[in-house]
Amino acid sequence: MYVAAVVVLITALRQGATAARVKQLHAIVGVSRRTVERWRQWWLEQYPRSSFWRWASGQLATPVDEQTLPLSLLESFRKPGAEERTIDLLRFILPLTTTSVLQEI
Repeated sequence: MYVAAVVVLITALRQGATAARVKQLHAIVGVSRRTVERWRQWWLEQYPRSSFWRWASGQLATPVDEQTLPLSLLESFRKPGAEERTIDLLRFILPLTTTSVLQEI
């Protein structure tokens, strides 16, 4: 179930929140279309312009395509399974949850 939710969410963030994707996400985690679109906008517009991303993208071994965030970032982590890559992605963006980083963005 966890991997399915991640796959649907990443697809929705990358390609748009279709009715079917939103229905799946709502069933799994209770998220609305509006929320998915807000997340998508953040990943594609705000995140690539953040000071955190300018610093953090330089720390990656392989370049990430900003036009396909967050999928390209997820794929940059070289773990064998989707769950492990997702955990790496969450750890990577963890500094964004601190007040000092959020004030810079």
